[in-house]
Amino acid sequence: MSSTPYAAPLRLDLGPSLLLIGLLAAGHGAALVVAAAAPVALWVRGLLALAALGSAMDAWRRCLAPMLGASLELVWDADGVWRIRWQGHWQPARLSAPAHVRRHLVLFTLVLKDGRRVPVVVLPDRLDPDSFRRLRVRLKLEAGGPPRHWPEGPGSGR
Repeated sequence: MSSTPYAAPLRLDLGPSLLLIGLLAAGHGAALVVAAAAPVALWVRGLLALAALGSAMDAWRRCLAPMLGASLELVWDADGVWRIRWQGHWQPARLSAPAHVRRHLVLFTLVLKDGRRVPVVVLPDRLDPDSFRRLRVRLKLEAGGPPRHWPEGPGSGR
């Protein structure tokens, strides 16, 4: 029997976020402009530009490329167990505390059973407004507790 007040699982189908793409592009573009205009030696400007480009490539690899490849499907069961459709298969996952919940931004990391970590960035344009609100409220209410155990038994692989 569940100790949570939620009877239905929270199903999330996260699509791409144009807002996140724009924010990352603007931030890294601004860093390149500052690097080019900095009143320092040319070789220092080159290092600053390389650092900005390296950061942009890392942001692409970690945040944008997985998001653009396919939608991310998540299910948060009433018992606190997460399931994630990862590489075409449903896999159990657990929430790695802490989740960062703000009005227009939710950040959390799911840990797969094999130890891989899946960072999840949710901006309002990735979900419908009701699902975004429900995710924020549920994370605020439930995510502060101890990590949940891994699901066992039939149906754990879905």
